[in-house]
Amino acid sequence: MKTLKVTILVLALVIIVGCSSTFGQDAAAGKAVYSKKCQSCHAADGNGNANLASVMKVEFKPLSSDEVQKMSDADLKKVITSGMGKMKPVTGLMPAEVDSLVAFIRTFKKK
Repeated sequence: MKTLKVTILVLALVIIVGCSSTFGQDAAAGKAVYSKKCQSCHAADGNGNANLASVMKVEFKPLSSDEVQKMSDADLKKVITSGMGKMKPVTGLMPAEVDSLVAFIRTFKKK
């Protein structure tokens, strides 16, 4: 009986870890989050909303730029969740949504 409980626990952990890594970095899900939370400032193409940048007196770094793409996933997550400069933190996101958003930002990388 004890072996059965341990086996079930191990299987449950494997499933949870597998699901979190699969769902945690889903660029398609990240695109939906980006559209809802980021696109108004960063634009659909990731190059930034020029009108908003002018009004706010900021420069939106293109998400395809080396400067952004060379950031680690952890650094991107920190910017997303804590903000940077005039960028306010993106609120109301679950950790898996932040992971997916980072995966989507990676799709802007120049090839």
